[in-house]
Amino acid sequence: MGWVRTLPGVVAMMLGTVVAGCSSSGGSTGPGPIPSISLSLSPTSASVPQSGSTIVTATLTRSGGFSGTVDLTVTGAPTGVTGTIGAPQTSGGSTTAPITVAVAASVAAGNYSLTVTGTGSGVSNATATFSLTVTVGGNFSLAATALSIAAGANGNSTVTITRTGGFTGSVALTATTVPAGLSAQLAPASTTGNSSTLTITATAGLAPGNYTVGITGTASGLPDQTASVAVTVTAPSGSGTVQISVACFAPIWVAYQDGTGAWTRATTVSPNVYRISVTGNYAGVAMVFPSGGGFQTQINYLPKAYLTNAATVDFCGAGGGVPPGTKSISGTAAGLTGSDRATISMGGSIGLASVNNLNFGLNSVLNGPQDLIGWRHDPAGESNGHPNPDRGFLRRDQNIPTLGSVGIVDLTGSESFAAATATITLPGTVVGEKLTHAMQYLTRPECVLSSLYQTSAGDPSPLTAMGIPGSLQRADDYHYLIVSAVTGAGTPIIGHTSSRTYSSVFHTLANQTVTLPPSIAGTAVTTLTGPYKRLQAVIPTVPAFAPGGGLTYISQAPLRLVALVYAGSVFTGSQVTLAMPDFTGLAGFDPTWLPATSATGTWSTQVAGTANLGPTLCSAGTSLWSAAALGTF
Repeated sequence: MGWVRTLPGVVAMMLGTVVAGCSSSGGSTGPGPIPSISLSLSPTSASVPQSGSTIVTATLTRSGGFSGTVDLTVTGAPTGVTGTIGAPQTSGGSTTAPITVAVAASVAAGNYSLTVTGTGSGVSNATATFSLTVTVGGNFSLAATALSIAAGANGNSTVTITRTGGFTGSVALTATTVPAGLSAQLAPASTTGNSSTLTITATAGLAPGNYTVGITGTASGLPDQTASVAVTVTAPSGSGTVQISVACFAPIWVAYQDGTGAWTRATTVSPNVYRISVTGNYAGVAMVFPSGGGFQTQINYLPKAYLTNAATVDFCGAGGGVPPGTKSISGTAAGLTGSDRATISMGGSIGLASVNNLNFGLNSVLNGPQDLIGWRHDPAGESNGHPNPDRGFLRRDQNIPTLGSVGIVDLTGSESFAAATATITLPGTVVGEKLTHAMQYLTRPECVLSSLYQTSAGDPSPLTAMGIPGSLQRADDYHYLIVSAVTGAGTPIIGHTSSRTYSSVFHTLANQTVTLPPSIAGTAVTTLTGPYKRLQAVIPTVPAFAPGGGLTYISQAPLRLVALVYAGSVFTGSQVTLAMPDFTGLAGFDPTWLPATSATGTWSTQVAGTANLGPTLCSAGTSLWSAAALGTF
């Protein structure tokens, strides 16, 4: 039928066949019709994006008896625009052919005029003009709004389609990434418009947390586009469903009590992560975990506000202290005589030395520069004013390699110093109470604790506290004083029946007055019936001092420890009753985890509180109080 020839900016094709003809007769011949051709285009104009194309139909009409070959060419196109003529079709006196006008990505946006010319032998050329508008390359992008929904409910996200370069085609939308527990539906799923509504539904049991749903948009001839939908799932309205993380305990069994409701075994979400429900003002969380060759059962009663303050509540208290170090180092003490003891501290590790053993070791020392602090104290001389006075030793910014040595810590050498002293007045002490106190020291931005000394016999009142002289202190150094009054037989450390303690953090050692909290001696502790030892304590509250408290009891051989702890905002009134629950019949519970009904041991009750406590102890003005009672069962 014809042939195609393509040149830059020119595409030609032969249409038809040359037919030569002549006429003769014996008579005269008059003028006949004039052979001619005409050309038209449909459409005569179009907008085409960069990298796009459009099709124009050329129609050639012969007249005056002309049936010869006609070449079609496209001229006037800029570099990057081509016109390709397709196969012609002839019907009657007309021949049509498609012309594909393609625009390369490099063609500048603008208006261009293309001319299609038909050329035949013996006829005048025929032309038609096509107006081409090149636009910026057509494409689209997706965006979606975030949403927050409660478990068991649904919500809508708006998916926005932004079109560029004149693109007006249909975009098909699909939810391609949908986490388990969520479902997603798009309406409309295919659109030539600019938006669609994505409805996301969360199953009733889905754990609160942050999820991501992925959306993909597809359009013919264009690359796929994606968008992410941030979905926050909250606890069902009124359900208080939360997750707790207890990795530091690694419990073998977890249960919870919603307010005063029945105890229920907690649902395992992942290793050491459990799901509980809190609809009341507080909840109890019970855990059983191996401890010291036996088992420990711990029950925490906590307010709803604490348990629902995050999608997952970390019971291990991330950031609650200085992590242990990795280095082991050694050293030798000097300057000790008689019954002197030396306490050596560095990087969170504490070692001891005496006249009979001057060598010491420090394990799990923090990496990096640390302060080496030594202290000489004579426990045997406490009752007669320390005939060999307390002295300290301070060597700053030591970065000793592991298995290295700090050398000699000489408590009488040039790096040592006489202890600074201050008078601690304690109003309100009663007859029969024995006083004891200890001093610790906090250094560096990490708030690393060092032990200076601890008394082991009844101190006279007022107390004489000892510490680091102000001239040797840095701005981020703090003294940490702990004062206790104990009653009952035995020593102030063990064997007593009640105690009350005050702790304070301050920079410079100076005279101060310490007010101890009231005593809770006489706390009533009884035994309840059950398949294991169940103790109940009625603990008096101390509102001015104690936002919390607890009951602990322990039996030996086999070791079984039980701890019930409450936050002060959970229970109100002049006293709090804590009782070990009966978990009999609860799924997975083993009664042998608790002390046997015949077991004997010791118990203690406690109330405690804090003031001005920041992320670490290293804050001037921080105070801690506690009062305890002890007994046997």
